Amino acid sequence: MIVPYTSMFTWALPPMWRPGERLFTSHERDAQPDRSPISASGGDYPAEATGYFATDMEIEYHSPAIVGDRLGILQGGLVEVSLKETSVGRGAFLKNESSIVDEHGAALATMRTGMYVYEPLPSRPCGPRPASGTSWQTVGPGQVTVTLPR
Repeated sequence: MIVPYTSMFTWALPPMWRPGERLFTSHERDAQPDRSPISASGGDYPAEATGYFATDMEIEYHSPAIVGDRLGILQGGLVEVSLKETSVGRGAFLKNESSIVDEHGAALATMRTGMYVYEPLPSRPCGPRPASGTSWQTVGPGQVTVTLPR
């Protein structure tokens, strides 16, 4: 039995939470979960960018998943950066590429995910204000160093 292509991403994600685990540790308005497989924390994203939202997602399917397959996501890395200042703040549009793989490491799909990570404008707060002197330090092939001017 073949799993529907469109459900592949759902089955490849780790769980949002585990029984007994606290997902939210803050009672503040607009608090974010401490851990989420779809958050912008970690990876190629700067810690100083406290705001983010997804902009687009493209999935190219190569072969089907079969019932019983163990799926996972293999991060490919940052493939595109475009600096921009929008009405919500100064930041960058990022494009990451990753693969949905089976338990043997075979790529079943390639995902390109876009998001805007930004430092919110003072009039539009989004969590605590970051420290001054935003600087992105990234290394490795396909990664870039970005400094957001003040």
